[in-house]
Amino acid sequence: TSGGGYDLYRAVYYEGGSLSYTKVNTNLITTTTFSDTPPIPGGLPANKQVYCRYYAVSKDQSGKYSAPSDENWVLLGNTVSGTISSNTTWASRHILVGNVTVSSGTTLTLSPGAIARVYPSTALTVNGVLLADGTPTSRITITSTGSTSTPAWGVVEMNGSGANGSMLDNVDVKYGTQVKVVGVTNATIQYSVFDNVQQGILYTSSSTGSATANQLTSSTAYHGIIVEGGAVNLRYNVLTK
Repeated sequence: TSGGGYDLYRAVYYEGGSLSYTKVNTNLITTTTFSDTPPIPGGLPANKQVYCRYYAVSKDQSGKYSAPSDENWVLLGNTVSGTISSNTTWASRHILVGNVTVSSGTTLTLSPGAIARVYPSTALTVNGVLLADGTPTSRITITSTGSTSTPAWGVVEMNGSGANGSMLDNVDVKYGTQVKVVGVTNATIQYSVFDNVQQGILYTSSSTGSATANQLTSSTAYHGIIVEGGAVNLRYNVLTK
């Protein structure tokens, strides 16, 4: 009703964790929709489903508050750390809370629309095959847990012959240090966006493959596509500083 509205409360929760709500809004919300970008806290343990839990308390025009509403749960992500030694698919949201290593002989697949958020100073090292195969309308995102400073997290590294045939297709990589291809045959990076990735893309140690129609944007001096001692087909990439 006219003159009323509601307050929204949020808690980040996982099984075994404590539950503490904070008010999201500063002023009373008077619209039917409200946009929130929930923070991902540090110190989360691995192998947990992490949620944001919300409830609302309405206030009428006379200043009286209602009882709290039912809760609404929103998945922030599944936390991951350590070694992946069996074929694995990330189809929704994941949070890398520690370094993740994919063993040789193992394939890590990121499905269209998947989102991976990475803790500071944390890396994804793929000694097996990385298949991050998005689409123009359902892109994959690899980004920080909140910071837009560069670099806000470590590297994505495809490493050695076990990673032959790895692919990043329609992937948005944001605020990291670098995407590295080290001693890999037929590594494909295409139709992807590298937004403030400090050192861009590096092919090294006689790697082969292609980088096609990627966009790299950064304010740092180091970004770009670097090929050291390999045969990589570079076409239609756009670098913006």
